[in-house]
Amino acid sequence: MFDRFNFRAFCHATEELDRVKQALARISGGEVQEEARGRGHFGNPIIIMKVEVVRKREVRAAWERISSQLDLNMLHGELDDRLDESNVFHLRFDKQRAYLGDVITISPGLPGDVIDMRAKVVTHPRSRDAAIRFLTELCTSDQTV
Repeated sequence: MFDRFNFRAFCHATEELDRVKQALARISGGEVQEEARGRGHFGNPIIIMKVEVVRKREVRAAWERISSQLDLNMLHGELDDRLDESNVFHLRFDKQRAYLGDVITISPGLPGDVIDMRAKVVTHPRSRDAAIRFLTELCTSDQTV
């Protein structure tokens, strides 16, 4: 099962903060909980926004909202690339399309202006194989988190 979702988005100097917040809220289902200011590679200002979803009911609702708009067959083919050594499942969403209300993923390794989602997969016993089985079931059935 998923333990929690962490969402992160960057707001660049050329973007409107409210629009990036709306895009993040549409994907995560929550309000921005943390903002940090930083500088980009060329010294441009960047605001880093984060949303963490931890309540089981909200985690389930977030996954149902996201997965209902995903191509789960495509996602199933990328599970190995999207699960890291700590059993954290990574998805990246197109930020511009999220603002418009669409849930569009960006394949691992491809550049893009994204909302990053990290989902901790908890299995008993803890193993990568068990996490892959859980994710495979999510992509191939109507199972919920």
